Amino acid sequence: MNAKQWYQRRVHGKEGFVTRQGTHFMLDGSEYRFGGTNNYYLIYQSRFMVDDLLDSAQRNGFKVIRAWAYLDIGNQDGSNSVDPSPIKNGVYFQYWNGSAPAFNDGPNGMEHLDYVLDAASNRDLKLVLTLTNNWREFGGIDQYVRWRGAQFHDDFYTDPVIIGWYKEWLSHIVNRRNTINGRLYSDDPTIFAYSR
Repeated sequence: MNAKQWYQRRVHGKEGFVTRQGTHFMLDGSEYRFGGTNNYYLIYQSRFMVDDLLDSAQRNGFKVIRAWAYLDIGNQDGSNSVDPSPIKNGVYFQYWNGSAPAFNDGPNGMEHLDYVLDAASNRDLKLVLTLTNNWREFGGIDQYVRWRGAQFHDDFYTDPVIIGWYKEWLSHIVNRRNTINGRLYSDDPTIFAYSR
């Protein structure tokens, strides 16, 4: 499924998905209003800490959490990373395999995000998944630039190889099947939105 197909499914109001109607968010036919927060560390902390944070968010009336859905390092051992502390609690999502970025789908990788999504779903919380950012922490744009051997931060937006790698990451996320609940991310109404 590509991004356009994913968007079309969302627009047509599949049950449980937040959609937009004019200037309003809608959920299952009713206007959806929410308070939310931002959290960068859900993806690499223990399940106990994830549960504690999500329970606290729920108790405080939050409905949406913006969470990181990327943790990019240089080489698999953490060398050649733009983040000076690249591997967080042993967790990373993408690394350089010698010729291109590779995905870490295992227990010290994407399975952490699987847990966050499932735990949020169990609490009726929605997530905005951030897929990269402008800063060196967690890799982000500058890690793509380093993988490519390019020179400038803005090469992320213009270099066709980097753009292709990022599109592969987007496709990998949207088409991922959660190892805990079996849902494709594209079919998971827990995901409120994706952000760059």
